[in-house]
Amino acid sequence: MIRLPRRLRNAVVLGVSVVGCGLAAAADEPWLVLVEPRQSGIEFVHRSGHVEGRYPIAEEVGGSVAMIDFDGDGDLDLYFGQAGALPASRGGATADPAALGALFRNDGGWRFVDVSAEALPGIPAYTVAVTVADYDGDGDDDLFLSNLGPDLLLRNDGGRFTDATAAAGLGDPGFSASAAFADLDADGDLDLFVTRYLDWSPEIEKTCTGPGGLVDYCSPASIDAPVRDLLYRNRGDGTFEEIGVAAGIAEAKGTGLGVAAIDWNGDGRVDFFVANDGMPDCAWTSVGEGDEIRFRDDALRLGCALDLSGIAKAGMGVAVADLDDNGLEDLLITNMERQSDSLYLNMDGHFQDATARLGLSGPTRQRTRWGVLLVDLDFDGDLDLFEACGRVSLQRDAAEGVHPLAEADALFERQANGRFKRLDDGIDLGSQPIESGRGAAAGDLDGDGDLDIVVANMDGPPTMLRNEAPRRGHWIGFDVVDSAGRRAIGATVSIVNGDRRRTATIRTGGSYAAASDPRVVFGLGAAEGVDGVEVRWPNGDSKTLGPTAGDRMHRVAPGAAQ
Repeated sequence: MIRLPRRLRNAVVLGVSVVGCGLAAAADEPWLVLVEPRQSGIEFVHRSGHVEGRYPIAEEVGGSVAMIDFDGDGDLDLYFGQAGALPASRGGATADPAALGALFRNDGGWRFVDVSAEALPGIPAYTVAVTVADYDGDGDDDLFLSNLGPDLLLRNDGGRFTDATAAAGLGDPGFSASAAFADLDADGDLDLFVTRYLDWSPEIEKTCTGPGGLVDYCSPASIDAPVRDLLYRNRGDGTFEEIGVAAGIAEAKGTGLGVAAIDWNGDGRVDFFVANDGMPDCAWTSVGEGDEIRFRDDALRLGCALDLSGIAKAGMGVAVADLDDNGLEDLLITNMERQSDSLYLNMDGHFQDATARLGLSGPTRQRTRWGVLLVDLDFDGDLDLFEACGRVSLQRDAAEGVHPLAEADALFERQANGRFKRLDDGIDLGSQPIESGRGAAAGDLDGDGDLDIVVANMDGPPTMLRNEAPRRGHWIGFDVVDSAGRRAIGATVSIVNGDRRRTATIRTGGSYAAASDPRVVFGLGAAEGVDGVEVRWPNGDSKTLGPTAGDRMHRVAPGAAQ
């Protein structure tokens, strides 16, 4: 394969086309098509450490994936977290030396090469989730692994990762889940929020039974070991300090699985939403002044702690997007079977549960959903919905060779009336059996402009889905950087076409246990570009651009208008 020089592969400053608009596919064809492992070169299989006859809750939550351009060549590479045997003691390292994450370099054309041996430090870990950010500001994206046992921070040094955990002051030995980086005090350094699932040790595991009195996985309520989440302030010198107590995060214990950074009140400060499993969700509003970092749990006041009937759902993944074009970002939380999703529209002061009104109440109850993505797959200008699904109770009559927690992933099209419609035949897995989905990430893996999806499965290979949705329009993308050329996490991009204004945020984290490409992509429908663009950086800087061409990714930096 001919590899272009890096300067031609990277997203470019406004004006140079990267990818043209493709031809439309037939409307009745699957939107997402499996790229088989033997075709892609990704020969990775997640192992939870399951032992027949034993069903510890700790092994159910794994399956993580990150999209990361680790070598700076403009292609999105893939990292998969591994698990292996459960730690034998609280805070202990995994007993399985083969529990090593895997890194695959993207060589284009849906071909990936395993570069784990030369690029990773080879540290075993029981990884639950992974996120990506340039925590040290050197221009390279780094990896943070949330683990059952000590967390890991892998610093990217020009395409090779080194263990920076101890030097950075991280490595909490608890049971961590999803994490998110964000600049909480507008000092230019990325701080870190880490959810924790349970105050876990092997001794707290119990023997639980399901229907028919057969042994099954326990619920977190049966374990009854909630724990507080962690909040780390970046000191700006490559080290972090845990400030959860001082910042107010320690005031609530929960069973955190999903987290997303979101400024729900539009005050320019970062808030956090945490999805708790079987407990009220947390909505941490930033109430600090100046560079003070302090939060208050406003979930009950905002109307997003419980569902409409006052029930705490089994919160798992979190997606954030402005679904109603009011300039404020909304929330979608995935839950387990027999519980619908929770879709909250941000009404400038409170959240309104619009799950039923937007068509998600009935269809989502049928499966257990984890990773969640709100992305415009067909470029019609409306965000579609993908959910990675996998059971949490055993399917005793599963077919031979099918995982007892396997469940088909779900795809929903956003219709012109605003409601979501499930596309039952929208995903083509070919001959591959369904898996037990957990983490889900989105990004353009093949350079054709549209967003592809990768699902990390529990006890199985990943599901690689190429976007073949019918092209109903054009698109435009933005890679926003700061004055030093680093990706500007927390920056917002607003586009205007006619009387419609849409906004999206450059963010890391969200979904569940996964890291998507943080660049934002808007579908434009019939429009070939946009009338105007406004970009706002976390430090308050802003830039306004005039008419801007579509069907390309634009790189935007502070300074004079371009």
